[in-house]
Amino acid sequence: MTRFFRMTRKAVLSTIAAAVAATSITATPASAGNDDLAKALLGIGAIAIIGTAIANESRADDRKHEDRDRNRGGWNNGGHNGGWNNGGHNNGGWNHTPRPRPARKTIASRCEVRTWVNGYRAIGYRAACAQKTASRPQQLPQACRQRTDIPRGVQGPKVIYRKVCMQKRGWVTT
Repeated sequence: MTRFFRMTRKAVLSTIAAAVAATSITATPASAGNDDLAKALLGIGAIAIIGTAIANESRADDRKHEDRDRNRGGWNNGGHNGGWNNGGHNNGGWNHTPRPRPARKTIASRCEVRTWVNGYRAIGYRAACAQKTASRPQQLPQACRQRTDIPRGVQGPKVIYRKVCMQKRGWVTT
């Protein structure tokens, strides 16, 4: 929650507490009987409960911020490394926890072939071979898939995955 809304919430709660207090004080008549005294004590008790709740919430917010600041690292650690509180290590106050790397997208080099596509020479991977040897065959990009100019009856790949296209999408040959 932003600082403004925390301040607004505290101000609203304080205003409500003050309104309840003022209402209970102004509602009591000048002559106090047993009934009126009970009402006044009830109003004072309600104000005390509301004040305690506000104070506890304020302390809880402060504790949350202290924990956050302690985990993040802040200033004044005894002068080490320009004042950053990073346990004396010289990493500039940056607490980096490395993320696991995604598994590489690989295709076997034996699938690579040179052929003709739309009248031009093309280097790519035979589609059937790529689907068998790829590390993630379900993620082979359909945008890289192309038909070759090899006619039926002639030996050679009919469909390839273009090598340049695959490399742009993070695939490597193993």
